[in-house]
Amino acid sequence: MNHHIKQLLSTALCLLIMLSIFTAADLGGLKARAAEQPPYCGIDVSKHNGDINWSTVKCRNVDFAIIRCYGLRKDEKFDQNYAGAVANGIAVGAYVFMYAEDEAEARQEAQGALDALGGKALDLPLFLDVEYKKVIALGKKTLTDLMLIELEMFRAAGYKPGIYTSQSFIDAYMDASRLQDYSWWVARWTRQQPRTYTFLDENPYSAKLPPCDVWQFSDAGNGSYFGMSSDYVDLDFCYLDYIARPTEPEQPITLEQPTTPEQPTTPEQPTTPEQPATPEEPTQPVTPTPAEPEPDEPDFLEIVLNLFQWFWEFVTMVFSLATASN
Repeated sequence: MNHHIKQLLSTALCLLIMLSIFTAADLGGLKARAAEQPPYCGIDVSKHNGDINWSTVKCRNVDFAIIRCYGLRKDEKFDQNYAGAVANGIAVGAYVFMYAEDEAEARQEAQGALDALGGKALDLPLFLDVEYKKVIALGKKTLTDLMLIELEMFRAAGYKPGIYTSQSFIDAYMDASRLQDYSWWVARWTRQQPRTYTFLDENPYSAKLPPCDVWQFSDAGNGSYFGMSSDYVDLDFCYLDYIARPTEPEQPITLEQPTTPEQPTTPEQPTTPEQPATPEEPTQPVTPTPAEPEPDEPDFLEIVLNLFQWFWEFVTMVFSLATASN
């Protein structure tokens, strides 16, 4: 008898431990994913991506696009890409591929980029793309000096300046202490799957770089999936609220419905007692519909606590039987 009771006791303890671990892991995982999931998904493109169907891009849950505007010359697809993104409600940033090796070239390059933009508005920063081999070989001080010239010219023109590069380039080739006042767009590519990425293929949030505002997590997005003629496209996550949320434009639309101005015409009908019922309409939004999900959380926790309590009572009973039999 004692042997069977001990087996029951061991089984109950194992079940209790497993339930505790499963519940903690599940809740912890959900909270971690909710906290780490970035709010905005984006792509960065240039003439090398060919013709782009921007309505398809929008349908792929793309919130923003960073478009190359200049690199030795104006990107030949910039105007087309900018117009397509804006027409489909996609927020836009731009980048300049840096080739400048001295001060004169840096000023010329920055001015060329500004001319290419032609005063167009940007939602995200104007990024300086620093990766060219001859540029990074200039030395930390010289390279940083040239970067600052271009970045400050961007700022003077009314754009938020930013820097695109990799973490290894920051450490090896730049004086990061002098570049703290700029937005960082950092590349670190994941290679855990074949080169057919979409935003739904992988959850790479755990590899997020702490010191960046935009993370380029892949150079292997599925080009055809995103509506372009190139095989691949770069994919990005943005961690700052450069971009207006899609629900914000809908709020002014509800405010524009002039129900209240029509009420002065109603006093002409004195016999209708139903008019006092119209002020009751504003009370409808007050109905606590958002309060409905609130009981859900206590119910879930209550269920978990009840399970724990039930298992504990069961363990206590079995333990008492075991003690009594001894």
